[in-house]
Amino acid sequence: MTLHNAGNVSCVMPIPSVVVDGNQCSRTALCSILDRDPEISFLGQCETEKEVFAILQEHPRVLLFMDVQMPRLDCFQLLRHLGSAPPPTVILIASDTRHVMDALQLHVFGYLLRPVSESLVRANLEAAKRHLEYARVSNSLFPLCATGVVASSERLVIKSRGRFIFLRSGEIDWIEAEGNYVRIHAGPTSFIERKTMASFEAQLDPANFARIHKSTIVNLDQIRELRVWPTGEYVVFMRNGKELTLTRYYRERLSGLLGHQRTSERPADKLLCLQG
Repeated sequence: MTLHNAGNVSCVMPIPSVVVDGNQCSRTALCSILDRDPEISFLGQCETEKEVFAILQEHPRVLLFMDVQMPRLDCFQLLRHLGSAPPPTVILIASDTRHVMDALQLHVFGYLLRPVSESLVRANLEAAKRHLEYARVSNSLFPLCATGVVASSERLVIKSRGRFIFLRSGEIDWIEAEGNYVRIHAGPTSFIERKTMASFEAQLDPANFARIHKSTIVNLDQIRELRVWPTGEYVVFMRNGKELTLTRYYRERLSGLLGHQRTSERPADKLLCLQG
């Protein structure tokens, strides 16, 4: 294990981060990006499961960038061994999309494909920062939650046409903008609230929800499959049968699921199925 002295961290509560990567090129790039980020406390590199567990004991909320094919570490077995412990925020690095379904089942936060680009790393890193800040604030608001994870029981209060509707965030399928309002789709029903998309998005955990269009936010667990078109845009098929559009501008947030598209002009037959 190579430890690093994070002497250049300037923020009050820096996010501890570790790189677990057997590929020298991506490891060097990741370490450089994390080391230069003032909001990150870069702890160094790990090579074995024992080293990772040692870091987790001291920093249970660490941000892990982890190679799916480390010689002496099975990342999926490690994540399963954590059990009910507060989970770290994990962004996996891989050479292809074979492990996407395993990653989704274990609630991995991000999935980067090699060769990693700085823009995609930073997009995932910024989303992870928002997720960790959300968890920190939630834990301070709900101190009696034993695991520190409140997303499954989190309730949103929707003021709609003189009523107050209480929704668990997991009940929401997707949200769309309608002028000065947002429409929240939850199963067979929908509710309209006078609020901007930005303010509503700020209430949601970015680990579970993502903007895919200037007028659309989706619950990531409700995505069934994605299809790419020659324009570089994707059709998002929701589990309830709804078809939505993911534009290229918002694609980086979902880069972990979509992979790094080197040729957006491919025929419209590329399919990524997320059905479990």
